Amino acid sequence: MTVLARFIYEVKPGRTGDFLEKLAQAGSPRFTSPVMPRAFKLFRCSVPRPETERLLSVELLTEFLPL
Repeated sequence: MTVLARFIYEVKPGRTGDFLEKLAQAGSPRFTSPVMPRAFKLFRCSVPRPETERLLSVELLTEFLPL
C-alpha cells in the first residue's frame, strides 16, 4: 500500500518564488535518504482571509513506496 503525506502551507503574497525554490532543494543530494518520495503533487489556490491579506494556500501531496 502506498503511503501519502499531506502538507499544507500558507505563503504570503510575493513569496511564492521563494517557497518553490526551497521546495526544489528537496531533490538535491543533501537530502537523499533510503526512503525518498516516489511522486509530488502541488496544488495551489488563493484563499481570502478576514484577519490577513490574501494568502496563497499550497497543498503538497507526497507519495512514498511501502517499506
